Amino acid sequence: LVSIGGVIALGTAISMINNINDYARITADGTGNFFSIVNIVDYVTKDSGYNGMGTDLNRFTAAFQIYERFFKGQLDKQLFGIGLGGADYSSIPMFISQFYKDYSFLHYQWFQYAWIFLETGIVGLAGYLLIILHFFRKALRLDKKYLLYKSLTIASCILVIISMLYNISMRVESSGYLMFTLLAIPYICVKEQADEQESEFI
Repeated sequence: LVSIGGVIALGTAISMINNINDYARITADGTGNFFSIVNIVDYVTKDSGYNGMGTDLNRFTAAFQIYERFFKGQLDKQLFGIGLGGADYSSIPMFISQFYKDYSFLHYQWFQYAWIFLETGIVGLAGYLLIILHFFRKALRLDKKYLLYKSLTIASCILVIISMLYNISMRVESSGYLMFTLLAIPYICVKEQADEQESEFI
């Protein structure tokens, strides 16, 4: 008997193939080959973003465009950005930054790494990435008996890096706090191991 899961998976696969083919027919070069190397490189490196008007940032080139527009020739801004909170927005009008009022059309606020780079520069972005790298290294050093937690933390680190490029989910309470809680797991394991070793000596 065919399982319900198998039917759902088959239906999803057929739907994806159909959607990809439909999308491929409207590619810019008219070849219908959206997943060719040339089309992928063009998509990744284009200057325009996703609003259909070519005025916003592309997730893969946002940092370079921010550098060109706002940081070029200004070492202090290259290193430290425009200031933490300097490009933030709020539901309360008086707390909306002037930068956001002037440049929200760029949609830098759609991509976390671009937002971090804009507000805190190279130093802030590097510091953020080093924290994630630290969690990653901490997970790699866990004992074999913590394999499940080790794998979970490593996967979480990878997801954090991907999400920084893809959207701003790490700034949202529903996902950001949860993810950093998962990243703290190696410290819990290390403490547990230290407690076990201490109890052996008592």
